[in-house]
Amino acid sequence: MHTGLMLERVWYAVALHLWQTTLVLVALLLIARTLRHAPARFQNALWYIGLAKIFMPLALLGRAGGLLVAAMGGAGGAHDTYYSILSTFTVRASYIMDPVLLTAGQATGGGARVEALFLALTFLWALGAAWLILRWRRVALVRGAHDTSSLEACPDELRRQVEHAMQGTGIDARSVVVGEDGVPAVAGLFRTRIVLPERAVQELSTDELRAILLHEDAHRRRLEPLRLAVQRIALSVFFFYPPLWLLLRRLNASAEMACDDAVLQAGTGVETYVTAITRVLGFGLEDSLAVTALGFGKFSPIQTRLDRLKHNRRYVAMKRHHLAVYAALIMVVLLSFTPVSPLADSVPQTQVTAKVELPAPPAPPEPPAAPAGVETPPRLVEDSVVKPEYPERASDAGIEGKVFVDAVVKADGSVQDVEVNQGIPGCPELSESAVKAVKQWKFIPATEDGKAVESKVTIPIAFFLDNCKPEAVMTPPALMEEYYVLPEYPELIRKAGIQGRVMLEAGYGKIINTAS
Repeated sequence: MHTGLMLERVWYAVALHLWQTTLVLVALLLIARTLRHAPARFQNALWYIGLAKIFMPLALLGRAGGLLVAAMGGAGGAHDTYYSILSTFTVRASYIMDPVLLTAGQATGGGARVEALFLALTFLWALGAAWLILRWRRVALVRGAHDTSSLEACPDELRRQVEHAMQGTGIDARSVVVGEDGVPAVAGLFRTRIVLPERAVQELSTDELRAILLHEDAHRRRLEPLRLAVQRIALSVFFFYPPLWLLLRRLNASAEMACDDAVLQAGTGVETYVTAITRVLGFGLEDSLAVTALGFGKFSPIQTRLDRLKHNRRYVAMKRHHLAVYAALIMVVLLSFTPVSPLADSVPQTQVTAKVELPAPPAPPEPPAAPAGVETPPRLVEDSVVKPEYPERASDAGIEGKVFVDAVVKADGSVQDVEVNQGIPGCPELSESAVKAVKQWKFIPATEDGKAVESKVTIPIAFFLDNCKPEAVMTPPALMEEYYVLPEYPELIRKAGIQGRVMLEAGYGKIINTAS
């Protein structure tokens, strides 16, 4: 595949994925309003569901959803009703989740300028991602240079102070180390440990130090460094997507508040805990190992946390809080697996339009003929085919590929309004040659109820080099009228008043894609 066209498709798929993610995040914002008085862990779970959508692109997962719907459709019996309802839902959802693909087909080549644009976008993206990764790596190296000591290696006075604070908390002493500076934090991707700055151990009271230990232990049990790594992966890929930054800030804030809740649930008084937080902030310690704010800031939104603590509201988990989170999870899964036509299968083929009316169709007469109400497709008069010329510049440059041409076949069989549906990037001469040839073709016009009618066709023309000999080939399909079978109108869909046209794309004797 041509590099420019490949990059265009990739960026189109990325834009579509971020559009769908934005819809999900808006819905999650609305759901979050129902969790304002819930324990912070519910809000944190909600935002992690939003982060999961970043890793669930519809362009890939929609294939699995399509196979599932197709399997349900072939099950028969009681599954038919569910299949019809699900099909109706997916058709309506497709126009929202993928508004461009269903109306415009797929990304089309736009020449050298468009190719240069996508090359520039790709370069800028790679530059930004590399900068973020190198920055995080440099910060990790600096933080790793700080000396830490296990409790056993600490001076007796410091060790006794920490052990006294850990009494009744259930914290394993082996998971606590003491560092020279920094703020209390959690370090280690898989083997996590609590890092206490020496100054905090020396200056905080026993109750205050216990509160800080409980908070950091909550981070440790949540495997916060591993969660941070997942967030950084998402950010390094989609750093140019502003809603992701807002999502990660909410993730960070809700994680801190969830750990605050754990401290209070362990029996720590609000005043003691607030004093401990403000004293740690007052130390003015350098953030050496903090997992908050993705490594860019020293603390989470501290004022929000303090206001929440001072409010001293009783945050109790309720059934509606669980239902809100489950509803968000189901929504993300359904929207990620909605059977929308994927980009890779959106290449148009010669299209035949069939119209099915709402009334029950009459039985076909004998011998078989085109049933009433069905539009027969136009047929190409093969003797009229004029092969497109292979432009010399394209031939010399070794450029080959397919050009898709839309044309209107009039009732008299003539061709008008010939336009390029999809060209070959960087070589408009091939498109011009294809259009010039198709304008000279003749068709047996389409018919409806025995009368010639106007119709529209999409014609693929392949330009390829065979043994260095350029050649343009178009083999038109021919429909065998004696094999007409009128499709059945599903009873549920007919009663619902749903009507429209179904476009089938077929190749090599079997249907390879459907779009409705």
